[in-house]
Amino acid sequence: MTERNKQPRKRHNKARERIEKRKQRRDTISNLASEGLEKLPEVDFAKPSSAVARTLNVIQDTLWYLRKDLPLALIAKAVGGFIVILAGFFFLTTIFSREIGPSISTMGIGLSGQTVEEATKTLFTYWNEEATINILVEGTVFEQVSPVDIGLSLDATATAELAKSAGLSGFPFGKEIEPIITADYGDVQSYVIGIGNEIYVAPREAGYKWEDGQLISMQGSPSREIDSNNSIQRIFDNPLTVVLDGTVELVTTATQPNVVEADPYYEDALAFVTSDFVLEGYDPFRDEVEYWRTSRQELADWLVVTENGLSLQRDNMEDFVTLVNQGLDVENWSRYLDLNETAEAVNDILIRGEEEADVRIRYADSTYTIQSGDWGLRLSRRLGLPFFNILSANPSTDLDNLLAGQDIAVPSRDLVIPMEVVSDRRIVVDLASRYLVAFENDEIVYDWPISIGQTSAPTFPGVYQILSKVDVATGSSFSLCNENSCGQWEMDNFMGIYEVSEGLTNGFHGTVRLPNGGTLTRGSSQLASTFGCVMSDDVQAELLYNWAETGIVVELIDTDFPPESELGRRALEFIRNQA
Repeated sequence: MTERNKQPRKRHNKARERIEKRKQRRDTISNLASEGLEKLPEVDFAKPSSAVARTLNVIQDTLWYLRKDLPLALIAKAVGGFIVILAGFFFLTTIFSREIGPSISTMGIGLSGQTVEEATKTLFTYWNEEATINILVEGTVFEQVSPVDIGLSLDATATAELAKSAGLSGFPFGKEIEPIITADYGDVQSYVIGIGNEIYVAPREAGYKWEDGQLISMQGSPSREIDSNNSIQRIFDNPLTVVLDGTVELVTTATQPNVVEADPYYEDALAFVTSDFVLEGYDPFRDEVEYWRTSRQELADWLVVTENGLSLQRDNMEDFVTLVNQGLDVENWSRYLDLNETAEAVNDILIRGEEEADVRIRYADSTYTIQSGDWGLRLSRRLGLPFFNILSANPSTDLDNLLAGQDIAVPSRDLVIPMEVVSDRRIVVDLASRYLVAFENDEIVYDWPISIGQTSAPTFPGVYQILSKVDVATGSSFSLCNENSCGQWEMDNFMGIYEVSEGLTNGFHGTVRLPNGGTLTRGSSQLASTFGCVMSDDVQAELLYNWAETGIVVELIDTDFPPESELGRRALEFIRNQA
């Protein structure tokens, strides 16, 4: 028998294979950990199981099988695909949604999740009820206004649509949309010009103030004026910036004072402020004087230093003059001090170093309520104004057909006393008794009987003034006219006192020489024989002419127009005693 060759049987070592596989698994897990896979939480199986524990176990087992059976690249692709699908779903839902995307805002107002219509309403409400702009002047907030007030407009719908079109651009860090803002030039201009007066500060010249019993020098300071053109352009050219910043600074300019230092005139100012200053107001119609004083503080406020020395600041006297005027009204007349005249009078005494300033009390235009029996010429007599002046003030009113209770315009009485008044002389004529009395320094210097105007050409009562003086004057009347010409008469020593019409004046004179060689009756006849003038005998007319001067007040009184002055009342009493 043949013997086969036998090879030794090779043994397969199972234990070694298991060891190698365990090593491979450890290396794989180590590699996965190094590539960023998180370590699963350990589960304590010694503790009772819970939902969380069970869930973690399931996740741990699943990941173990994925690690064991799936390649790492396949895992990465699956995760990336899931993310892409999730982003695509989010993108598509946002695109096809009617709502504004996440983290979208404008002017600090969040609009996410709102439809365009809802966002439009939100923006409209904010713009008209909440939005504000700080208006700055020289770096300081001058006022806070709505943007609408300065001419700015928001297109809320267009802004909401712009926010919707932003889509996902606000995710995840947010996106601020610029609002659609426009400016209306006319409205911006109206606002800037309107606020100009509030911003304006006048330049202050060097002056003084009285404080704690002392006079203090005040340095001059520049003005503050709005630069309208540049301020308008600053808003109109940059409406979006104005809204986003919430502020806009208006442009201003300044005018420097003429004088800055007040100290050089301190002693003169102190002398004025500490003086016994008094303002004296004279009413030539009533021949009365009123006096007013004020405080040292107010006197100091009036002063201003100019390049030529101390002067009065007119505007600073306004409160004082207003207070004085509140107490000057009298029955049927409104009296007042003129601010410019008052400032000029005070300035004059300041220059001369005196303490008493004289100013005339003025009469304002007024109204008169018609009483029973008032008609053209009768109305003139009651008011003490020539009919010509009343007619001029009421050109569309029939003064011969007036109703009781009707109001008519009455011009200022100052029309008939236009010149500077000579206050120490006064002529009083009583038209009823036809008698003249002249005063100088409150004493009677002349008195005699006179003649006055006839009924068809009356002498108007009132308080007037000698306006002119002519040695020989001429006059005429329709009664002296014929078919071919009008004759003229002559009057010696004529002094005009009021206008009857433009260019025609009534006044004082002596005997009238008529064109036919005759004369009117003598003045001492006490007749109503002239054509409106007051006529004296020749000797007396010359005496009065030489004594009088333009500016002297003439008071013509009558039963319809009683005396206004104390001298008028004294003259009337004197005349009655002569009868």
